[in-house]
Amino acid sequence: MKAAQDCTTAAVALWLMIALTHPQLSEATKNAACSSPCDCKVRLQKILNYYAKRIQAAEQRADDNIKNLIKLQIAALHGDSQQAKQAVPVIGAAGQIITDCKAKLKVAQGKLNTATVIAAKVEKAYAIMQHFLKATSQLKLTADGSGHFKENAAQTKTLGKVDKTNCEGPTEGERRADITSTTAGEEPNITEFKIKARTKIKCSNNQGGASCHTTTIGNSGWIEVTVDHTMEAVTDTTTTTNTATHTKAMTFGNEIDLLDGNITALNTELKELKQADPTTACAAQITDYNSLTGKGLFKRLAIKALLQKIDNEKEETSPAGALDTALTAEYGTDGANFNKVVYETPGNKQTEISDDGKKKTEPLKSVETFTDLADALARATLKRLAIETDPQASGEPTLKGVQGCSDKKRVMTAKGIANGIRKKRLAPLRRKEREERKIAKLEPQTPQQAILLSLGRPLFCLHFLLNNQILRIVGKRFLFHFVKFTKFCYSDKNK
Repeated sequence: MKAAQDCTTAAVALWLMIALTHPQLSEATKNAACSSPCDCKVRLQKILNYYAKRIQAAEQRADDNIKNLIKLQIAALHGDSQQAKQAVPVIGAAGQIITDCKAKLKVAQGKLNTATVIAAKVEKAYAIMQHFLKATSQLKLTADGSGHFKENAAQTKTLGKVDKTNCEGPTEGERRADITSTTAGEEPNITEFKIKARTKIKCSNNQGGASCHTTTIGNSGWIEVTVDHTMEAVTDTTTTTNTATHTKAMTFGNEIDLLDGNITALNTELKELKQADPTTACAAQITDYNSLTGKGLFKRLAIKALLQKIDNEKEETSPAGALDTALTAEYGTDGANFNKVVYETPGNKQTEISDDGKKKTEPLKSVETFTDLADALARATLKRLAIETDPQASGEPTLKGVQGCSDKKRVMTAKGIANGIRKKRLAPLRRKEREERKIAKLEPQTPQQAILLSLGRPLFCLHFLLNNQILRIVGKRFLFHFVKFTKFCYSDKNK
């Protein structure tokens, strides 16, 4: 028993030792503020890269949703009424999901752009700070034998010179600092550094180094001014120096504002960028059943399509469980079959796209670029239009959506509709052709036919008169009318 306790105690002690000597093993929830201009440059890039990747991932999800929306439209055009009904609620809700994501993305991208511009100014200021912090410049004036400073007195004259100095790399603490979804929320503000130009003045009344306090400059005496820069406080000693030796310099400092207020603006933009993170708003995907069912438009359109209540604009049904029952029937319990019926099955069907001046077919699920998807959608739309006017244009059994009909009956129905359309269109032309044929039969085609036709009319008139009983009764009194009738028969108007 005691041995077991000793083992447990030893294990705990070992774990504590590892945790204390390797703090990076413990889960960090908050980074310390960056401690130098060079470290802050690194931290700024970490923060901006973190949000840039978040925005990029959200944009990719938005693009995926748009592509899947186009595929749904293509599948609805290619498929039967059942597939169209199943796609309608998803198509409606997809618009809302994409709109919400795009709105958040627009804000986030704007905040990232602004923060990036200000960060560039701050990083440049940090780089200049690094140059100053590493630079030390000097001016030394040496008197001649008479103790005067003449034209060649300045032997050392680097005062004000600042060389470019690159950062040596982040410190160990900065290397351990990481921006993650855990630490980003508690990320401290970027540090506002202030540097001061620190000036030191020393003098000697001779070459060897003696006090110039309460004495004149003698042979080879000198005055030395040194300037460096620091982020520490600088105490002004110019009014208290009374030393008898040149080894203690008079010191004073002046602040240099290189950041010009940009740190305040930067931290404000970084805070707003954090709040504008589009990850949550763009998390919904139209391939995820649970992302859709909470949308009001999905419910309204599901009632319209699945319950055939076309005029519905509500999100509830009466009885209350009717919508849930319909959703289960179409997509399975809790959407278990959703991806199969809405995406996988239609996605395996072939669709036409362009291929270097020709056409080719690919499974719908394999079509990925916006160019090919738009091409496939246009072709599917044209094919649907062709089927509406000519059911045989598709080369497949048509009117698939007519329920209760076999494929053969659907084809016959489609052909009947098409034939009816053709007959209606050709009817005026056929009537005109029949009239022209009738007229053609009455017109003489040869000179002999013309003579017979001209003799036929008077012979008919004579035959009529001779065989008419009325003429026998009226006799000569009808002669006048006979003459008129004969003239009528020979008249050009009746030829």
